[in-house]
Parts: sequence; structure tokens; C-alpha cells
Amino acid sequence: MSKIKGKMLLFLSFFLTLVVLLGLAIKTSIDMIKETQTPKAGGLGIQFENGTTESEVETILENCNMTVNYTIDYDSIC
Repeated sequence: MSKIKGKMLLFLSFFLTLVVLLGLAIKTSIDMIKETQTPKAGGLGIQFENGTTESEVETILENCNMTVNYTIDYDSIC
């Protein structure tokens, strides 16, 4: 009877180890999926109508509370 209990204990410990490893693998894959679904912007382009002055653009951007540094690139036709 003790041989059967020993085999059952061995099988149960092996099975529980597999369950724990499978649970960790699933948790890791779910965490990776959540990371890849986070939206990330590589850049932001804002276009203003013709005739908008640089001071108006700066005022608008200041009111947007942008927390990143930005540059103003523009074409002027003289």
C-alpha cells in the first residue's frame, strides 16, 4: 500500500509543479499582451491654417498643457 501512496504523491507533486509553471507562463503572456496594447505615439503633427501667426501657435500650444518639448517648423512665403 505504501508503494501506491508513494507513486500517488510523486504524481501529485509533478502535476502541481506543471500547474504552477503553466500559470506563470499564462500570466507572463497576458502581461506581454497588455504591454503591446498600450498606445504609444512616435510623434505628433499639428497643422494650422494659413495666416496663423507664430505667437498664436505658441499660445494655443501652451493652452494644451503639453508636457513634452516641441519645436515649431514652418514654411513662409514672402
